[in-house]
Amino acid sequence: MSFSPTQRGEKRYKIRVYGEQRDLRDLIDKIGNICSRPFVPRDKEYNWAFYVYNVDPQVKEKIVKILDESMEASKPSVSKVEVSEEIRKEEVSVEPKKAKAKKPIKPIGELKLNPAYTFENFVVGPSNRFTHAATQAVAKSPGEIYNPLFIYGGVGLGKTHLLHAIGHYVKSKKSSAKIFYVTTETFMNEVIEAIGKGTIEEFRECYRQVDLLLIDDIQFLVEAESTQEEFFHTFNVLHDAHKQIVISSDKPPKQLTTLEERLKSRFEWGLIADIKSPNLETRVAILKKKEEIENLDLSDNILVYIAGKLKSNIRELEGFLKRINAYGQLTKQEVTIDLVRELMNDLLPEKEREEFVEVKPPEKKEPELEEGKKTAPPPLEVEEERKCLTCGQNLAYVEQYDRWYCHNCKKYAPKEIPGMVAPEVSPPEEEVIKEEVEEIKRERVPPPTEEKEVKAAKEPEPAPQVSPPPVESAPVDKALRKVEVCYFYPQDRNKEFKELKTQFEEVLKKHKLKFRLEAVFEKEYKAEKKINYGMFAELCKTGNVRIAVVLGPPLGSSLLADEFSRMLGAILDDSNISLHFIPYSDIKKRYKYLNMLLDIAVIGHKELFPK
Repeated sequence: MSFSPTQRGEKRYKIRVYGEQRDLRDLIDKIGNICSRPFVPRDKEYNWAFYVYNVDPQVKEKIVKILDESMEASKPSVSKVEVSEEIRKEEVSVEPKKAKAKKPIKPIGELKLNPAYTFENFVVGPSNRFTHAATQAVAKSPGEIYNPLFIYGGVGLGKTHLLHAIGHYVKSKKSSAKIFYVTTETFMNEVIEAIGKGTIEEFRECYRQVDLLLIDDIQFLVEAESTQEEFFHTFNVLHDAHKQIVISSDKPPKQLTTLEERLKSRFEWGLIADIKSPNLETRVAILKKKEEIENLDLSDNILVYIAGKLKSNIRELEGFLKRINAYGQLTKQEVTIDLVRELMNDLLPEKEREEFVEVKPPEKKEPELEEGKKTAPPPLEVEEERKCLTCGQNLAYVEQYDRWYCHNCKKYAPKEIPGMVAPEVSPPEEEVIKEEVEEIKRERVPPPTEEKEVKAAKEPEPAPQVSPPPVESAPVDKALRKVEVCYFYPQDRNKEFKELKTQFEEVLKKHKLKFRLEAVFEKEYKAEKKINYGMFAELCKTGNVRIAVVLGPPLGSSLLADEFSRMLGAILDDSNISLHFIPYSDIKKRYKYLNMLLDIAVIGHKELFPK
């Protein structure tokens, strides 16, 4: 028992023991709920270790007493014959272990480095120039400068691309180099598996012999003592041996609250470099590079339009470019600016679509008026009065209809609002040029419903029509090329799962995507925190299916959707299975299904596209 304080646990002690697993459980039960989860220590004299927290002098005295009693109870009381027999058993059991060959280190070909993620394919701009230069320096002289190199930035900005690029460069210069690229989820799963199978020594030897360790998304290294302990010692061994370590994260080290202080301090030993969101010029250059790699042929106007609308991250940019190209090929349509605008409304969530509405305010320049006409007051003079009576938000003036429109309420304001003066404009001409009509369509502001009602009132009332009974959707055309998938959904959620499949069918028919989804199997899962992630991969392998569509756990369950999709994605990715995850709260969101169908077509079934 040794004192082992941290910033969060000032009264923490570490206890190391040697014994059977059942004895370890009994010991932890006696000490109480101040114990951490047990893990395998680095010291080979012990096979288990765990931490105890909030240990004051009285608690420490109690723990020492429990340990002493456990040691007395575990003393052997066997005869000489039993001892000799035990020694023979040990000799028999040890002999085959020595004969076993050591687990070989993974060759570079199994690292799953993305062939497209190279320095040549990385677009450099003001937002990533420094980090790009740092990664090139590390690749040229691994272990000599910037060790470790810590890269952080938002989602989809190129961190993984740079990690893979370093691996490709080092491999090209030194083919014998032992290189590991691993996600944090994979590292944690390997630690847990090694502890469960008793192969922790092979695990350590495998990781601590590498020349270059590339570890992605370190922010997911949770507060599990065993995984942080293993990574801490692996880091120390590699750093002391001048082996290069490159780490990526979404936050700088000081903001990683789930990591121990000793890990965060080591991450700051080398160089910390960040990647910011790219500007418009860089986004256009990224799209052009992607267009060149994918052999696409899109006009510059389309690329500029996409880059101007999608500003969040590079992954979203590249994904949208792939989807519109897949859509054009599947539906045999030419990809034009009008098709891109239409797809943006079908592929993006409503919040992002609202950002595209750009209603032009009335011009500040006063129009030339004939004598006797009064000039309307400038818009600035009535700014405070142009408010929606329902929500209080600012109204926008739509010149085409001579009305005020509220984007928040999605409706027009009444024609007569006390104290409101609309800008007086020249009466619109009866004929509007085509470009103006297109601009009005682009703004996506609907015409006033009140005017429609007035026109309808003047016409004779038609006979009341009885709505026909709901017609079931037509069966799926079996002549279409099939794409085999498997479905997983939460237990006792058959109704929601049926709605999910219906959404897929309706989107396929609406957009005439010329293929259908065929379920190899449909499997329920229990949405519990202790879920068997390996079960998903094994079932997919058994069914020989590479595409898994998974409905996320329902709200309120102990299994968190983000953690579930992240861990499951890592497991399936290791088995070359493509995960398509639908959060439970997004079942009714139609845009999700079109995105997913186009991704399924691109990732797994290129034969769907005409040659």
